[in-house]
Amino acid sequence: MKRDLESLNILVDGIFGTGLDAEVRGYYREVIDHLNTLQKPIVAIDIPSGLDADTGNLSHSDSGLLTITFGLPKIGHLIPPGFDYVGKVKVIDIGIPNKLMEEEKIPICLLEKEEIQRWLSIPRASRYP
Repeated sequence: MKRDLESLNILVDGIFGTGLDAEVRGYYREVIDHLNTLQKPIVAIDIPSGLDADTGNLSHSDSGLLTITFGLPKIGHLIPPGFDYVGKVKVIDIGIPNKLMEEEKIPICLLEKEEIQRWLSIPRASRYP
């Protein structure tokens, strides 16, 4: 298997999903360690294996170039140390109705760059008397 991975140009990490709540051990830890030695681009599906989606904590993970996640970004994508392992995060709409997400009453709001820029911008007319 190791030789097969070495011949690939890009790797896709779909080993674990967002439900992982234990330290990665044994065979799976060996696989992740080997992925890291290959120095190849890694695309993670939903979250890099070994990264806690809720806390950003790491039991053991690969460093990805890109994480493709579904519905909404996970807290673990956005805060350290997880932030350093996800690469660019691309959120894919998989058809989850907005009503379902609103019913979850998610207590966190993600501010986008454009929104912050709007709040910080000062109209030119008010800069100078």
